[in-house]
Amino acid sequence: KGDVFCRLGRMEESLKVYESALEEVVNPADKAKLLYTLGRLCVRLKYVRPAISYFTREMEITESELGKQHMSVSRVLHELARLYDEGLGEHRLALMKLQKALQIELSNLFDCQTAVNNCQRCNHKTHRMCPKHANMQREISNQIRETKKAQGRIHFKLGDFERALKTSFDGAEHSAKAGAMQ
Repeated sequence: KGDVFCRLGRMEESLKVYESALEEVVNPADKAKLLYTLGRLCVRLKYVRPAISYFTREMEITESELGKQHMSVSRVLHELARLYDEGLGEHRLALMKLQKALQIELSNLFDCQTAVNNCQRCNHKTHRMCPKHANMQREISNQIRETKKAQGRIHFKLGDFERALKTSFDGAEHSAKAGAMQ
């Protein structure tokens, strides 16, 4: 029902439906999904603080269920960073969220490399990865590039042009290196 209201452009009604559904949900995965939906609805309605609250609650569940280093946590941190940056103008807080996301992403990239080294299907002589690991590394590398670009944009807003350039080039350089490994 909430989805129907949303498709009809009746966001307030959709929000109410999803909020009432949230009270009834017990399964953590379903609750996290609803919290994400509520957060996105609040973003569309320009309700910044409620969106932050929903995404923060979603992140707590995700960390509890999947672990603090899961890539889903990084994605929620991106949502929060965007809200702090664009919605509240709190650029430093946004940078902190992005830095935390980057740490998670780099940890996952390291774990991916470890998995590649132990994989029988990856060819270590030619540096060719099996499809599973190639896809995993591509996704993580893309997320790292997005994090670096977001950091660069915020540094630019803060007037730190040198850091903005360095951050952006670090992201491009990282992506080029990761692409060469596939």
